[in-house]
Amino acid sequence: EGGKPDGLEAEMPSFFVRQYTTAEIARYGHFGVLNRPFSVVQFADRGGFEALQEQFVYIAETDHVLMRPLPNLATPDKAAAFSFGYMHCGSSHQPLLDKFAPGVTYSDVQPVGPSPLVVSKPVLRRLAPLWLNLSLALKLDPVADRRFGWVLEMWGYSIASASIGLRHQVFRDFQVEPGALSSAAQLDGFPLRYWIFHYTYQFEYYLDGTPCQPWTIGEFSLDKRHFSAEPPPYPLPDPPPGANKAAFFLVGAFNEAMRALGTAWPRRQPAPGSS
Repeated sequence: EGGKPDGLEAEMPSFFVRQYTTAEIARYGHFGVLNRPFSVVQFADRGGFEALQEQFVYIAETDHVLMRPLPNLATPDKAAAFSFGYMHCGSSHQPLLDKFAPGVTYSDVQPVGPSPLVVSKPVLRRLAPLWLNLSLALKLDPVADRRFGWVLEMWGYSIASASIGLRHQVFRDFQVEPGALSSAAQLDGFPLRYWIFHYTYQFEYYLDGTPCQPWTIGEFSLDKRHFSAEPPPYPLPDPPPGANKAAFFLVGAFNEAMRALGTAWPRRQPAPGSS
């Protein structure tokens, strides 16, 4: 809140920046994800890059878990990113490109977003203000807002990248987004096939290990949305026998991290209504 420390800075090196105020973000339809490029711009403006000895930056989200050591897949002038199936640019996007990024053609725009991403510091420093300003402009345009929807800021990143000629090495197996209904093909080679576990989907099961249908809370339920206000208590119970290996991996990763934090991690959630 307001760029103040969150209490976890002793656990991992942190650089705090402010988020848009309620009044500021209201102008953009309370589209809070615009804080992502805003935070990178502040990081650059306040000397964040100078504080880093490394020459490359890895951008992740709070629901990303590293599954194995991540090699530097980028080069000084080429980034590394995940291929998003819903981010493919076509000829129908060209009128918006002509309006907001003159000179960019739809074939220049890659199906990538700003996370997960590995990119060099000079490239990110140059790209960040373009990414922010383009995202803000797209959000204020009714046609662009309707077209790009909830991934508008990702489009801001990919179009801004194309506008400066930045290309990405695109990896389909950079991350995996599994859930209880994951196919056998998605989990083939899991976990060593992937570098990042993005836990965006739910693991909802009956106690016999049968997965529930979408948006049904199971007898066993592991969903990040349960912990929006309070942290998960330690230890989380194992999934039922028959659950897929991604479910066991995620529970194990949570419990390993909470166990390593020791008494710094709450062992139980507060009573309802308490502060």
